[in-house]
Amino acid sequence: MEFVDLTKTPRQLADDADEAIRALNHVTMNRRDEWEYPGDAYSVTGSLGSMAARLPQALQQIQRFLNELEREHALSSTHGNLAADLAQVRSGLTLSLKGAAQMLQGLTAAQSGLSSIAYKED
Repeated sequence: MEFVDLTKTPRQLADDADEAIRALNHVTMNRRDEWEYPGDAYSVTGSLGSMAARLPQALQQIQRFLNELEREHALSSTHGNLAADLAQVRSGLTLSLKGAAQMLQGLTAAQSGLSSIAYKED
């Protein structure tokens, strides 16, 4: 496992995660030496499941951060309706939490199915 630079900001780390998924999409586009056996799909699916399991904490911490700023009266809205904007944020984060749970459930099921699949040698 590669060391994660904890001196980076949350924004930088989220950008790194975004870039890692983009790179994964490119590498898995075609069959290559690094993407050869069903066990490769099993491992990738497991790692994506781990990511999905960690997403809720990050989403909850985003909400907690915004709640703190709201309590400190440190927020404003360029739309002029901060309450409506915050309601939209909360709704979106709630939907994302549900989506992460569904993603984890699906990836767990996929990995379970992959556990018995092997490469057929001629």
